[in-house]
Amino acid sequence: MLASPSYGGEEVKQQFIEGVYNFAANGHEDPKAAVLPVITYVSGTDGPTYSATLFYNGNSTSPTILGDFLGDILTPDNSSKSLSSFPMGKYNQAVLPAFQKGGRSYGSRQRFHLLPIYANKEAMLIAHDMYFELAKSTFSNTEGGIIGFAFNPITSALLAATNAQPGAIQGIDESPSFWIEQTYSWTNEADDKVFDNFISEFNTKVRERLEPMGVLYPFYYLNEADIGQPVFESYPDGNLDRLKEIRAKYDPGRVFTDLMPGGFKVAAA
Repeated sequence: MLASPSYGGEEVKQQFIEGVYNFAANGHEDPKAAVLPVITYVSGTDGPTYSATLFYNGNSTSPTILGDFLGDILTPDNSSKSLSSFPMGKYNQAVLPAFQKGGRSYGSRQRFHLLPIYANKEAMLIAHDMYFELAKSTFSNTEGGIIGFAFNPITSALLAATNAQPGAIQGIDESPSFWIEQTYSWTNEADDKVFDNFISEFNTKVRERLEPMGVLYPFYYLNEADIGQPVFESYPDGNLDRLKEIRAKYDPGRVFTDLMPGGFKVAAA
């Protein structure tokens, strides 16, 4: 089951933060549900817009755990006020055109960066406000500029299930958290430096603000991390050492380590 509700602009900020926080804190009560909450800012517009994609591995069109996103706290401003059966193949077909020729993201320059924090409403609001205040002053005239701030909620049930798997090496703290995915898309190579500077400035300042609060989460999900972020370094020391031993055993000549372009390298951690 799936729904894609949208909610409007900054007038719904508080309710959006509340709903997303509630899911991170209570989502373990129904692990069949998942939420992808995204806040988007398009260059030159007045401010961000708020939306979510809701998933439910069951038959309910209005599962209780997703109620905050379907009218209890947030009222959708489109027709997505309940979930409906929607095969993932059709979902893929629906989103694919944005990445094909003529689509909004086709040919764009892109970058991703991760800000992991513990589930804390004050920290969420601080990060949100710092991000979009700086974005509006930085990207007002940036051609094709689209940035996103996704408060991906990570429940204690998901983390416990991850740690329970045989061979789990990440040693993840099982406290509810948000792996905040920052997405950046723009048109011109000439604007690369603008985005590089923004990413550096925002993340430096927000970490300085949040660190004294003790809310910075000590794990970096590889799929959302940026170049230079400490993915393997966030693993427990003994586990990282074991990974290095395995790498040395199966790639002693560093063929895959050195010749595979890009990515995060165990040997460099």
